Amino acid sequence: MQLLFGKLYTHFNIKVVFLSAIALFELGSLLCGVAPTSKALIVGRAIAGLGSAGVFNGGVIIISRTVPLVRRPIYVGIVGAMYGIASVAGPLMGGAFTDHLSWRWCFYINLPIGSITFAGILIFLKTPEKEHAPMAFRARIMQLDPLGTALFLPGIICLLLALQWGGLTYPWSSGRIIALLVLFAILISIFVVVQIRNPDNATVPPRIISQRSMAFGSWYIFSVSISAAMVVFRSWKCPDSFASCHQPSSLRYTTCRYGFKRSKVLRRFIPVS
Repeated sequence: MQLLFGKLYTHFNIKVVFLSAIALFELGSLLCGVAPTSKALIVGRAIAGLGSAGVFNGGVIIISRTVPLVRRPIYVGIVGAMYGIASVAGPLMGGAFTDHLSWRWCFYINLPIGSITFAGILIFLKTPEKEHAPMAFRARIMQLDPLGTALFLPGIICLLLALQWGGLTYPWSSGRIIALLVLFAILISIFVVVQIRNPDNATVPPRIISQRSMAFGSWYIFSVSISAAMVVFRSWKCPDSFASCHQPSSLRYTTCRYGFKRSKVLRRFIPVS
């Protein structure tokens, strides 16, 4: 959804889109907090995830529009540092809430913080907006590349379902898994064709992704993300064994899991004789 929000920020008012993303995230958090069933919780998480995609993109875009070029790396670094702190403190706070209050407070806590953020941005944020030529609503919607989005999202969902179910719920040789992978390949291939044939309104403009700096920068981020994901995956094994044997509290389990993960990361920087 970050690709779609990128188009929204390009063609619509940045402040309005950013506030809408925060509102979606708050709505999703509220639904998760009051969810009576697991299905309602999943729906709430999906809505919150949709909003968080717009919040992350919007934060970087707002920095690019309001901060002088020479100071932008500092602010982008602050945003990255906040993400790192939150990835450690958030699960620990969630474990404490689960033990001493309720798991619902893992979501309720977002409501007052998000409300303050929403009010502050609404009152104080002033972003210079680009001049957009008057056009019909249909033409504005076509600029968002709805066909590309309609191909890309189902394709990624097929891939994620195949990776989630393969080898666990269904064997890799199952017709369901093979069908999902084939659908992923077909949809993404058509998506690439659409992007090439419609370069002006493409979600991923070929003129940008074909630049050497952008192409290799994207490959670098992809490689780093894969490496980080493998560290996270391995960090589940030891804490899960600990939990199954000793049945610790939520806070102790979370501390063990994230402490183990951080030790795996820090060990990369310690020389071994």
